[in-house]
Amino acid sequence: MENKNENPRLEVVAPEAVDSEKLPSAESVFGPIIYAYTRAEAIDDGVLFDCGEVCWGIQRIVDILGFRYPVAMTAGAYGAIVGGCETGTAQSKIALAACLQALKDAIKQGSDGDTVYFTFEPLTPPGVFDLPFAHVVKLWSRCGPGDTAEPVITIMLEGED
Repeated sequence: MENKNENPRLEVVAPEAVDSEKLPSAESVFGPIIYAYTRAEAIDDGVLFDCGEVCWGIQRIVDILGFRYPVAMTAGAYGAIVGGCETGTAQSKIALAACLQALKDAIKQGSDGDTVYFTFEPLTPPGVFDLPFAHVVKLWSRCGPGDTAEPVITIMLEGED
C-alpha cells in the first residue's frame, strides 16, 4: 500500500530556495500582451479627468483636501459633478472640491477594502437641472494600482467600470 504522504508531484520548498530564473515568465504562460491602455493614455484621451491638475489659487485641490494618492474620475462622473459648468471656472472647481470632500468623508466612515460608494448632490447653474426632485449622483471609487503599480484612486458613476 502506498504512503498517503508520498506524492511525487507535491514538493514543499522554502521561498528562498526557489530559483526565480527557472520560473516561467508571464509571457510564456499567457502569451504576449496584445493591447494595453494606460491610465496616462486615458487621461490624455479625455476618458479620465485628472483631479490633481485642478488648482485653487496656487494649491492643488487634492492637496488641500489631504489626498495622498493621485485621483482621477471618469469623464461621465466629471460631467455629472460639474453639471454643465465649463472646466476651469470657479463653479466647476467648487463642485469638484465638494465631490472630493464627499469621497473623503465616505472613506473616513470606513469601507470594506479598496471600494467606497458615496453620493453627491452637485451645485448646478440655474436651468441646467430644473427637475422636480433632487439631482443626486451615485458614485463609487476604487483605490488600485496605477500604470507602474503605484496606488491611485479612480472615481466612477455607478455602473461604470
